[in-house]
Amino acid sequence: MYEERILAFIDVLGFSNHIKETIQNDGTECENKTGMINQLLKDIHCTANNWFLSTKYLPPKSKITNQFSDSIIISYLNAGESEIEQIIFDVYLICTMAIQNDFLLRGTVVCDKVYHGKDQIFGPALVKAVNMEKSIAIYPRIILDDSILKDIDINKLPFPELVLKDFDGLYYINYFDKPETGVDIGLNGELRHIMCLYNIINKYYSQKKSKEIADMNVEIKFSWMKEKYNDTINKLKNKYKDFNSQLINIV
Repeated sequence: MYEERILAFIDVLGFSNHIKETIQNDGTECENKTGMINQLLKDIHCTANNWFLSTKYLPPKSKITNQFSDSIIISYLNAGESEIEQIIFDVYLICTMAIQNDFLLRGTVVCDKVYHGKDQIFGPALVKAVNMEKSIAIYPRIILDDSILKDIDINKLPFPELVLKDFDGLYYINYFDKPETGVDIGLNGELRHIMCLYNIINKYYSQKKSKEIADMNVEIKFSWMKEKYNDTINKLKNKYKDFNSQLINIV
């Protein structure tokens, strides 16, 4: 029953808090917040089930996706580099789409044995991915397990800038930069994307000022994001010198 599959396990960060915000103090539903969550999950489903990569590859029939509440699982039968490249691109697009909806994700991509059907999934790959997401990923990032890295040359990926090595030695899928992937490209696409990131990070720091005690678990996540965001802004300022006024660092 088990197959060796490339599997991505992704969670929406802070989902329980988002759910709490769907009910107002008087017990009525906050339809705006419910609508945001509903739209996010619809967009995730659509993005996870579409085929985006270069036409030099054919869509693999082995792709399976599941969504349970705030958890998203994508897997491909391990048939070579093309499936790894595709799942990295899938995850990148899901991350950028979630950011456009004002949400952050965290997860892992692994390769191991698993049974993944339309309605059921179990096996070592899922256990490994869930444990890594909870205990190792830590920040709003999707990390790549060694079982993935041993089978690819990052420098030869269609979009090598999508995978970066973090300060702790782990490789993660880079959603801060906006490479020319053919999806929402050019200056306007980059500005829209970076503004979505700015709004999410700035909202946290604005709310933090009104709180006496910061949640340290949340603080380390946004400190990490702020550093990556500012690095990206500095690169964009060098790239688009005429648009520096539209590119805002977070201090």
